Amino acid sequence: MGSNLHGPSAPHVFISYAKQDEDKAEEIFQCLERAGTVPWLDKRRLVLGDDWEQEIKNAVLSADAVVVCLRPGFDDIGFRQQEVRWAIEALQKRPPGRGFIIPFIIEPCSLPDWCQRLHAGGDISKPSSLDDLLKAVGKHCKWVPPNGVFSPAFDVDVIDARMRLSEEGCQLLEAAAGSKQGEIFVSLDTTGYAVEVDGRHFVTKDDNRSAALWKDVISHLIEHQLIEQVDDEGEVFEVSHKGFQVVDPKLTEHLLRPM
Repeated sequence: MGSNLHGPSAPHVFISYAKQDEDKAEEIFQCLERAGTVPWLDKRRLVLGDDWEQEIKNAVLSADAVVVCLRPGFDDIGFRQQEVRWAIEALQKRPPGRGFIIPFIIEPCSLPDWCQRLHAGGDISKPSSLDDLLKAVGKHCKWVPPNGVFSPAFDVDVIDARMRLSEEGCQLLEAAAGSKQGEIFVSLDTTGYAVEVDGRHFVTKDDNRSAALWKDVISHLIEHQLIEQVDDEGEVFEVSHKGFQVVDPKLTEHLLRPM
């Protein structure tokens, strides 16, 4: 998934992580791939018979950015130290001031000595966010992600979004719906059901085919007061982890105009 989003200028991003952070590294990989970059993760890219050490070195040295996942005890974590040395070597060959190594805090920790000059976020007592990571990749690689790409917060089942949207909120959802990155599932049923991907059937919120809610989008609507109030006559909609695309234009027309 995501390979069709890679444009000719899509940045290549190497992900360095500790073994215990495999799940988080996979989440970062999927986020970067959905956003249109070309991420490199050993368990995703290495195949049987590869000279794994040489492949990793080549990937680091040829990357446009290296994401280093930090946690307590990072300096004691095996081969990651070699990856960092290669990344520092590659950084030294780049123009002064050009960002390359991106610290990503998995668990709050003291920054390693080599990382002291690199900004790791305003509050290193908190884990880094995927949104901040995308912004960093965008800045350091001089890259703009495709319209409508948002980073996922976490998987949930169904959000009952019976809300009255302001005009600005409608415009935001319309723009998202036109991004062709996934689906907005719309249903007139307000009993906790979501429309399946094919748009013809309903699945319960406990069904493992239920889509993931892109929490940051809803948070954005609320934070900027683009949602005016809850409306009992409104719709139930769900946003997939892939992005946005309208399933049924007729239902969407009803959803996207102020009530």
